[in-house]
Amino acid sequence: MELKTKLVELRKKSGLSQMELADKLEISRQAISRWEVGIAKPSTDNLTCLSRLYGVTLEYLLNDNQCELEKKEEIIIKTKNWKERLLKSKIIVSGIIVFLCFFTIIFIIFSQAFKEKDQNLPMEDLEGEDVEIIVQNDFDLEW
Repeated sequence: MELKTKLVELRKKSGLSQMELADKLEISRQAISRWEVGIAKPSTDNLTCLSRLYGVTLEYLLNDNQCELEKKEEIIIKTKNWKERLLKSKIIVSGIIVFLCFFTIIFIIFSQAFKEKDQNLPMEDLEGEDVEIIVQNDFDLEW
């Protein structure tokens, strides 16, 4: 929305005539009319007074594309939220990977331990099975 349109709308919402507004700003009614038609623009001092009087920011008065600003702010907020969700997802995936690695290592350790246990069964556990016993001595015995 253009400045001239904003000035007309804000003045009417405040219930002021051009003359009443001119009196408050201590300028001529013709100056107000020129602003609202778009022939002239208010000075920085007058814009400051108008923003205070109407309770709006200078940025609102000066920016013709307020909707674009709101869209940019919305995009910034969405991007921030997206980045936060991405970070949370990365943390969760990292946790799952660490969890799986931990349990894979534990599984390997226990499977090796059970293999060794199965290979070193005591003789009592082998009763009734055909077993070939080989005795090896590392030293020579002389009789």
